Amino acid sequence: MAKLTSFSKLDTDITTDVLIVGGGITGITSTYLLAKQGVKATFIEADETLNGTTGHTTAKITVQHGLIYDQFITDHSEEWARLYYMRPTLKERSYQRIDRRTFY
Repeated sequence: MAKLTSFSKLDTDITTDVLIVGGGITGITSTYLLAKQGVKATFIEADETLNGTTGHTTAKITVQHGLIYDQFITDHSEEWARLYYMRPTLKERSYQRIDRRTFY
């Protein structure tokens, strides 16, 4: 596993448009997407980045499995079930485009 960059404690005041608390996949992705739109976004983490909930998962985005598709087909349509299936796949493609750079 690649070693993550270590950052020192924030010991000075900073100015930011959006402060995100948490350096897991959601916090980092939110910060990235906001920064990409020109928003000065900063995330802070009390412990280690990509630790906690994110650090103890399989670190992948997957589609949900089980009886949910049958329920969608019964209650709605096959198209509804297909769209539900495709949504995480489309989201996963957006994660693949994220490059490795430091935001703030």
